[in-house]
Amino acid sequence: MAQTNLWQNFNKKIRIAGGYAERVENGLGSGMPDVVYTLHDATGFVELKFLARAPVRESSLLRLGPNKHILTQLNWAHRWMRRGGIVHWLVQVHNEYMLFDPRNLPRDGTPLTLAETRLKMRWCSVGELAFDRLAPFL
Repeated sequence: MAQTNLWQNFNKKIRIAGGYAERVENGLGSGMPDVVYTLHDATGFVELKFLARAPVRESSLLRLGPNKHILTQLNWAHRWMRRGGIVHWLVQVHNEYMLFDPRNLPRDGTPLTLAETRLKMRWCSVGELAFDRLAPFL
């Protein structure tokens, strides 16, 4: 499963829950998240991240992308949220789904270990994207 499949899964489940989502195609490279959504009278953005395999050890670094790109995305999220906007990062690592508030991730984009990453998440589901349990966090 690739990031495209994560998007399709998220899109299908948000629609079942009565929400709506669109992919954001932004060639400007501004760090804007992949998806804009509306659900339960709230509108926000979701950055999707996909890793096919988890690191072998809990102490191994979980690299979500090139550090410069991650930093650009974090800066965008911080600017948006500082003005009252909503931004989440939905990360799939193999069959584990984790939702993050970007403000809880290192501001400089430094990768965390898998164990540290799990401590920072707001929500988690293993095996499937359990949207009924995810929706209240969006």
